[in-house]
Amino acid sequence: MKGLSLLFCLILLVDIAPAMAGERMVLIDPGQIKATPKQRFEKLKPFYIDSFEVSIRQFTEFIQQTNYKGYKGYRKPRKQDLEKGANRVHWFEAARYCQWKGKRLPTETEWLLAAGGEGRKFPWGNDHIDGKRANHCDVNCTAPWANFNNDDHFKRMAPVGSYPGGSTPEGVYDLAGNVWEWTSTVYSNGESLVFKGKEQPLDDMEVEMVIKGGSYGSKDEQLQNGHRSKSAASLRSSYVGFRCAKDKDRPVRIGSQKDMTQAK
Repeated sequence: MKGLSLLFCLILLVDIAPAMAGERMVLIDPGQIKATPKQRFEKLKPFYIDSFEVSIRQFTEFIQQTNYKGYKGYRKPRKQDLEKGANRVHWFEAARYCQWKGKRLPTETEWLLAAGGEGRKFPWGNDHIDGKRANHCDVNCTAPWANFNNDDHFKRMAPVGSYPGGSTPEGVYDLAGNVWEWTSTVYSNGESLVFKGKEQPLDDMEVEMVIKGGSYGSKDEQLQNGHRSKSAASLRSSYVGFRCAKDKDRPVRIGSQKDMTQAK
C-alpha cells in the first residue's frame, strides 16, 4: 500500500504522459509557466519532455534491439553504470534514439521553458548550487574552476534523478549538471536541424548544435538556465547526453516492460 500511495502522489505532482510510467514525461504548458523573456515562448505549444535524462541502460536497450553499431562501450556496459546518464552519443544517435521512442529532441526554447526560462536562475529557482541540487565541478573535480565548497559525491556522471533538490517545480530532473543535453537547435542561426537518417547530408555532420545545462565537469555559471554552449553534431563526448521531447498531440509509444518499472 505504501508503494501505491507513493505512485499516487507522483501522479498528483506531475502531469504524466499517458502510458509512460517508467519513462516519465512532464507536460510543459507555456500558459502555465511564468517564464521570461515572455515573448520568446509565446509561439510555443504545450509539449512533453522526459523527466529524466536518457540512461545508459535505456540507450543500451536501443543498441541491442536495433543492432545499431554505436560507441563500443554500449555493447557491454558495466552493471554499476546502467542508471547513469548516457554519454558519448553524438547528435544523430540521440535524434535516432528519440525517433525510435516516437519522440524527438527538444528545441533550445523548449528546453529553456522546461527549466523555467531565464527569469529562473537555475531549474530549481534562484538558490545557489550545492551538493544536493546538481552534479557539477565540485570538490571531486580536478579542474581549476572547481567549487571546493560543494560535494555532490560523484567524480563523473551520477545515476539519473540523483538530485531531487535540483528538480524543477514541474518535476523535471537534472536539467542542470550531470551531462550537457543536445537540443535540435543550430547554434549559429537558431533554426532546427531535421534528422533525416540515412538521407542526412554530410555537411550536417559538422553543424554546431546548442547544448544546454552543463555537466559534471562544468563551472557553476554554465549550469544556469540562460547559459548556452555548442558542440559539433558528430562529436561524441563524455560530457554530453540528452533527453527527448514530444508534441502533446502525438500518440505516445509505450516503452518496454523494463522501462515501465524504472520510475524514480
